[in-house]
This record gives sequence, structure tokens and C-alpha cells, in this order.
Amino acid sequence: LSVGWCNDAYDARRDARAGRRGKPASDGTVRTGAVWAAAGIALALCVPLSLACGGLAGAVHLAAVAVAWLYNLRLKATALSWLPYMSGFGLLPAAVTLTLPGQPWPRWWTVAAGALLGLAAHLADTLPDIAADRAAGVTGLPHRL
Repeated sequence: LSVGWCNDAYDARRDARAGRRGKPASDGTVRTGAVWAAAGIALALCVPLSLACGGLAGAVHLAAVAVAWLYNLRLKATALSWLPYMSGFGLLPAAVTLTLPGQPWPRWWTVAAGALLGLAAHLADTLPDIAADRAAGVTGLPHRL
């Protein structure tokens, strides 16, 4: 929730200019400040909820959340836009397996598959908005490709 709401609040003006529908912060249904507040509360709750899954699993999950926020606030419009997607999706198998008894790390290939899935998700997610993003000055990896 914190990642999605952060993205909606941060991109509210850009989404409004692009005419994206279904975004309450950009169409004025919800004040951007309220969306930021919700994102902050969700992020604060994410810490103890993640750590309740175990210290190591929680730390890995929080690292994935951190790279998602980094994408939203800094890397989305850069050539490094792919990095948070690959990192976050790659960490997901570890966040799951580290909750198991003995806290086993996932097999290398599940991490690699997750990272590649993240890259594919980033490329696919960008396609519908690529023209509006370019007009707004967003030049992430998909836009450059």
C-alpha cells in the first residue's frame, strides 16, 4: 500500500496532465496530502508487520519496499529505472523462504527468475503510458529502448 500510494501522490500532477483515469489523487477526488499521509502510515505499519515475519525475512521485505520507494521518488525517470524492479522482485523469494523454519535462502534460480520477472513487469507496465511519460520528461530504461 505504501508503495502504490507513494507513487500516486508523487505522480498526481503528471497523471492529471496525462489524463490518466482511476487515480483519485490526480483527479481531485482525494487530496494529494491525504494520499501522502496514507502512504506514510502504511510505511510505518509495514516495519513491524514485516519484522513480525522474522528479523531476516522482515529486513529483506523492507529492503524491497525501500527500493520501490527509491524507484518512485528518484529512479523512475533515469536509466536506472530497471534496478528497483529487478531488486524488489528478486528479493521476493527470499522474503518468503526466510519465514520458513531454519530460514533457508531461496535457490539462486528463483531469485534470478524473480529479478527477470521484475524487469519484464517494468517494461510491460511502461508501455501504455510511454508517450505521456516522454512528454513529461520521464526517460527510464523502457523509454530509452
